[in-house]
Amino acid sequence: MHQFHVLSLNLLLAILLAAVGSYLSLITRKQQAWGLQGVVFGLCVVLVMSAPLVVGQGWIMDLRSVLMSIAGYAGGATTVLVAGVFGICYQFWIGGAGATSGALSIVVYGLLGVVLKHYASPKKLANPLVSVPLGLVLAGVNLAFLAGGAVSNAERFYMKQEAAPLALLLTPFATVVSYWLFYFLYRGIKRYAALNTAFQVAPTQALVLTQAGDIALSTSGLASHPELKSELVSYLQGSLAVRHESSKVLTQESSIHLAGGQVDYLLSVDSAILPSGERGSVAILEDITELKQAFTQHDRFFELSPDALVVLGADGLIRRTNKSFEAMLGYERATLTGLPITAVIHPDDLQPTLDAWRAGSESSILLENRLIASDGSVRWLAWSGVPVALEQVIYAVGRDITEQSLGKRVLEEQAAQLRNQLELLELAHDSIIIRQLDNTITFWNRGAEQNYGWTKQEALGGNYYQLLRSEYGTYPEDIENELFLRDYWHGEASRLTRDRSRIIVSCQWVLQRDQSGWPVAILEVSQDITQRQQAAESLAQLASIVEQSGDGIVSIGFNERVLTWNRGAEQLLGYSSVDICNTLFTRLIPSHGLKTWHTMLDKLRQGVVVDPIETAMLHQDGSAVPTLISFSSLRNLLGQPSALSLVIRDNARKVQLDKEMARLDRLNLAGQLAAGIGHEVRNPMTTVRGFLQLFTKKPELEKYVEQFNLVISELDRANEIITEFLTLACNRPVELSPVQLNDSIESLLPLLKADAIISRKEIKLELQPLPILFLNEKEIRQLLFNLVRNGLEAMTEGGTLTISTQRCKQTVVLAIKDQGQGIPPDVAAKIGTPFFTTKQNGTGLGLAVCYTIAEQHRANITFETSAKGTTFFVTFAAQ
Repeated sequence: MHQFHVLSLNLLLAILLAAVGSYLSLITRKQQAWGLQGVVFGLCVVLVMSAPLVVGQGWIMDLRSVLMSIAGYAGGATTVLVAGVFGICYQFWIGGAGATSGALSIVVYGLLGVVLKHYASPKKLANPLVSVPLGLVLAGVNLAFLAGGAVSNAERFYMKQEAAPLALLLTPFATVVSYWLFYFLYRGIKRYAALNTAFQVAPTQALVLTQAGDIALSTSGLASHPELKSELVSYLQGSLAVRHESSKVLTQESSIHLAGGQVDYLLSVDSAILPSGERGSVAILEDITELKQAFTQHDRFFELSPDALVVLGADGLIRRTNKSFEAMLGYERATLTGLPITAVIHPDDLQPTLDAWRAGSESSILLENRLIASDGSVRWLAWSGVPVALEQVIYAVGRDITEQSLGKRVLEEQAAQLRNQLELLELAHDSIIIRQLDNTITFWNRGAEQNYGWTKQEALGGNYYQLLRSEYGTYPEDIENELFLRDYWHGEASRLTRDRSRIIVSCQWVLQRDQSGWPVAILEVSQDITQRQQAAESLAQLASIVEQSGDGIVSIGFNERVLTWNRGAEQLLGYSSVDICNTLFTRLIPSHGLKTWHTMLDKLRQGVVVDPIETAMLHQDGSAVPTLISFSSLRNLLGQPSALSLVIRDNARKVQLDKEMARLDRLNLAGQLAAGIGHEVRNPMTTVRGFLQLFTKKPELEKYVEQFNLVISELDRANEIITEFLTLACNRPVELSPVQLNDSIESLLPLLKADAIISRKEIKLELQPLPILFLNEKEIRQLLFNLVRNGLEAMTEGGTLTISTQRCKQTVVLAIKDQGQGIPPDVAAKIGTPFFTTKQNGTGLGLAVCYTIAEQHRANITFETSAKGTTFFVTFAAQ
């Protein structure tokens, strides 16, 4: 009895320590704390071995087998190794004959648990049908080690017989209980881990509180919102008592302001049994911020919709309306809410409306009716509704079609009149065609025959599109869609006639409906606008020609304000059309020409034809532009003059040509004089000069020598004039040869400087390298001499005349610059004209000769003048 008592206590201690070891092993499994598990099980083995049943000297019996198998099964080989070290050390510490045998048994028990870990699940080992045999195996191993140790020590074995029944009885019992406790702990901890994992990965935010108000579990989403978590815990702790007394799910909608803005959520709370068996509360928090925002946006769209939006109950009462519906009828929302919809429906439309509702009770509702506004007026609305059986409501959208309905009625009346007046339509010049919805032609009047060429017999029954081969600016399907939407379409088309020619027509289509409102046919009235289109194109082309014309083309009203202004006028006078249009045209006329302008304008008002005039007009920069203006009257539909069309042409070149012609006329006159009298005068003068030279050498006439020399000098001057005449009259080709212009200037320089020194003036050269030019050197020397002499005569004493040359691209420029007082404008206009001179003793032929020489060399003479002097430029083409 004593032995049973001792072993029973060891049994209870083993079961208790097995439960403790199993729990610690299971909760530390994720952290892979095999060493810690081994220490725990090692201490448990030592405690069990410290209260054994002594069965002989040096021999003890205990339930270490159960603990070591649990250590191997729960922790594995590492746990068995650590726990075994503790047990073996203790076994050798207590010593005795069975120390070695006891140490080996510890290892065997642990290895048996490791083997079971790989082949049996906790649930299977919790089954007594499995755990009892396991206990018997453990007891048998224990007895085998005791027996083997006793035999090896030559002791009597009566002690094994006393212990055997207890070992075979208590070891299986301890095994069943220990493995059942292990499975119970394993299942509870596994459920808790699964629940915790589910909470961590859950898309929603949830929280579990114990009955004491402590947090058992919470989702990871609440970790990022501590304010929300704190508020949720406070709410749950305050409602725990109410929650435990009620079996209903508590639901609450609330909001909280976080750092990122306001969060709206829906909270659902229910009671629950925790994995520990304790009652608690589960709270699920659903973020409805986006849903609330969607409802808000829905309300805004509902209110902002231009169409009337109405929610009707199954009882026909108005539950909700938007602002558009209220504005259409002029009622306040409070008045409409709860009002029967029949109260605002026109009495004549009440029954058709109710019939349409009943017909569409299971599908969509489409109808048109009239509603009575607060001021008694009637509004036509087209309704589209959807009944929702679950909500017992009808959602309806109404569009105000009052204007369309009135237009529709007008078109229907017009269509009826057209049907009643078919005989009159036959006489119309416009094409009138009626076709069915399948495009079969049912009416074809005489105008259609004339425009398209097909007779009525040929057209009736034919296909509308195949017969006319119409081309539109868009797809025919789009046109028909617009027609069915608006009952009317107007546009243009290109059509093929019977003779294969194309005409352009303006079409008007009207959709005809029957008394039920169904479309039945399409009425078309078309006009041939080919000539009108061609005229429009011609006008566009004319406008383009006017705009692109180099001449200024302007139209003005008789109030003298500018109506149109083309690009040529912009280029000629500098004003843009934006600047000049709708302003007075007289701003462009110089003050001295206003009288002539008004006289001419009066004649044009009277319809008198006025010849083109040459006049100066003011440029935007203030300069005068020579122009030639042609006038024509623009007449209105009554044939009366209503405006003027002006063609303004740049006349500057003509003015310049007139000046050049005048100069050439004078040159021609000089040439004729030279040709007529040049030789006849020169021969007698040569004879006279010879006798005078002879007289100067006679002694008896010595006292008249001075007078003879004066006469000879005058004859020489006359001879020079005759020479210039002959130069002007010479029209024969000039013999040209390669000449270096700079060399010709330098060779003439001493003679030029002699004249300059006499008049106390200077000549300076600025010559740049030049190419060889083909010139007549003699005439070029004459040109240079004349221009230099004019420049010297234009300067006062001390002045400097500069002769320069330079090459400019494909030209060579000779420049003679003086420091005189410049040429007055009235004189500058006559430069180069024969016989024009400002010198007291001049002949007016020097510059004329220079211009003639330049023309013979295909050169050009220009000049620039100012108060600081004048520069003449002779420009030669570089070969």
